[in-house]
Amino acid sequence: MSEPKPPSPNAEVLARQLKESLARRRPQPWKPVLVVLALSTMVLAGLAYWLYPRPRPAPLQVMALDVICTSEETASVRARLLRSADDPVERSLQGHTLVFSSARPALAKANDDPVEIIVKSDEHGTASAEWPMAKNAVADYLVHYVDRDKQINQRDPGRVFVWPRDARLLIVDADATFDGSTVDPQASASLLALAREKWHIVYLALATTQAHEFRKTRGWIGANRGKLPVGPVLGRPHFADTELPADTRRAALDWLKQRFPGSHVAIAKNASAAQIAKDAGLRAIHVGPAPATAWKHVPAALK
Repeated sequence: MSEPKPPSPNAEVLARQLKESLARRRPQPWKPVLVVLALSTMVLAGLAYWLYPRPRPAPLQVMALDVICTSEETASVRARLLRSADDPVERSLQGHTLVFSSARPALAKANDDPVEIIVKSDEHGTASAEWPMAKNAVADYLVHYVDRDKQINQRDPGRVFVWPRDARLLIVDADATFDGSTVDPQASASLLALAREKWHIVYLALATTQAHEFRKTRGWIGANRGKLPVGPVLGRPHFADTELPADTRRAALDWLKQRFPGSHVAIAKNASAAQIAKDAGLRAIHVGPAPATAWKHVPAALK
């Protein structure tokens, strides 16, 4: 019986190549499964992102500001947009449309046509516009804002005060006029008497860092128009900032002194506020219980 022939080298090479080719062509069903799972996960994640209820941003609040100008300047109106303190989304304050309009028909008649000026807010939420009005006058205006999401339609009133550059300012802490929840009768009598003597009353509401508290104070003063002289109510340049009330007071007094370089008096509710006014070069009167000055003695002290 003859011996089998050993395989030739070429046959071994061909057999090895055939095995390798079959291994490469062998189906691997787990790979398509992984691809399908990955694609499905991506699709489901996208659907969850679009369908999941996201927090709706709270509407911005609009606040008209009281503005003081000298008779040498062009009068202007200003307003500010404010975020809600509990807003889950920090919305941009820039690029919102605000409409300034005349608040009274009489004002519109004096200017021949009703005033309406449309402006966009800046990155701080502030908007301003030049305002046509007579010299040495007081004008009421409205700022109108409609939220982009149509959530709310708001209006807020403001005032422009145009005073002579040499006006005498009586700068009063707004909370010094309170007596509990009512106007202090002595403060009322003294301030009305001083207003008749051509003192220009400016109310400061600088202690609060919350916009709604400032608006409450300004509204309270406006609601007591017959008991308190008409005057601008000035607050912080920016609410909820880290600037201390003392620094805010210094900045406000310096700004008023630069704008009106006359002789001014500050009426302060506490000794520290009175000292800040003195350091700024103003005459200061600390009103309150003894040893402070009683409100009824303030007019005589200014003679």
